[in-house]
Amino acid sequence: LSLFADDMILYLEDQKNSTKNLLELINEFSKVAGYKINTHNSNAFLYISNESTERKIKNSTPVTISSKK
Repeated sequence: LSLFADDMILYLEDQKNSTKNLLELINEFSKVAGYKINTHNSNAFLYISNESTERKIKNSTPVTISSKK
């Protein structure tokens, strides 16, 4: 976890399972704190060699997945 002003960078090892858990945690935090995460302005950078897993993550997350290029 790295924090910069109003930006946050998270590093997840198990992207397939951690992504869902992270989004649920953010949702719970939003309810308690009253803050919202703008998922349309959020980006994810995937470091995955498995195309099938990458597709599943892209289809299951509301954040923008940035290309590897």
